[in-house]
Formats: sequence, structure tokens, C-alpha cells
Amino acid sequence: MRHAFRIQCLTAGALILIGVLLAACTPVDLNSPIAKFDTGVNPEAWATVPAGEFLSGQQNDPVTIRYDYEIMVTDVTVSQYVAFLNAALADGTLKLDGEQVTGFYPGDKFHAAKLGLNHAIDCVAAGSSDSNHLYFCRSLPVFIEPEF
Repeated sequence: MRHAFRIQCLTAGALILIGVLLAACTPVDLNSPIAKFDTGVNPEAWATVPAGEFLSGQQNDPVTIRYDYEIMVTDVTVSQYVAFLNAALADGTLKLDGEQVTGFYPGDKFHAAKLGLNHAIDCVAAGSSDSNHLYFCRSLPVFIEPEF
């Protein structure tokens, strides 16, 4: 009796697992709109990080930054980066040469991808990122600042 109950439980579990796996194999609609969520956070806001001591790196080494600095409260989004590009193109800081945006730093080759306008920018070349920060009159974070 006990053995038969175990077999029934294993069979039921196997059927449930197969059902879940089959349901997970449905195709994804790549043309569906990207979900929007209101987090209540202003993506244009900056926060001041006060001078002081903090732990840095994997070894938690004590480090002191002797000045306050500002950092955005969110990652730079695609729409924010597009706003930078459009403003810099409009005032001549950057130029459009065919399909390439050029300026002090010409940037890396762009590989198009479908991203939402509020997707975080996570693959901007160092020079492009520097231009974005400097264009909007913000100083660039030094090596240690983003860890704070």
C-alpha cells in the first residue's frame, strides 16, 4: 500500500513537472510592448555623496574621499543618452557623418538592438560616457566614487 502511494505521488509530480515545462516552451512575442512601471524615483535626480570614510572593493579596504560628489540616483537610460546625442548634435559638439556620430571621441561601432527607451545604458565606450557626463556639466566619477 505504501509503495503504491509513493508511485502515485511520483507519477503526479512527474506529470506536473512535464506540464510546467511544456507551458514554459510557448513562444515569446518579441513585438509586444515593453512593460512600464512607476517606481516613484526621478530618473533625472542626482544625489550628493558626502565626504567621508567607507569600505571599498572585495577586501573592504577603508578609503577616505575628502570631498562631496554627485552621482545620478539611477543608471543612464537609452532615452537620456539619446537626449544627450540630440542636444550635442544640435549645438555642434558632435557631428553626424553619414551614419556615424563623431566628435572629440568618435565612439565604437554601434550594433543595433531592440531596447526600451528606459533600458539602462550599460555598454557605452569610455570616451562616449565621458562626453555625456561633461556635456551635462557634471564631473566624472573617479575610480573609487561609484563604490560609495
